[in-house]
Amino acid sequence: MTSLTDSLKECGAIKSGDFTLSSGKKPRNTGQKGRL
Repeated sequence: MTSLTDSLKECGAIKSGDFTLSSGKKPRNTGQKGRL
């Protein structure tokens, strides 16, 4: 799972909040973790 997150991070999906859906976390976390 860490590899997938790293891949999304490079793609910038984490900034888009797509990583939340892939991680299975709530979309509400996108505001806090997505702002990393």
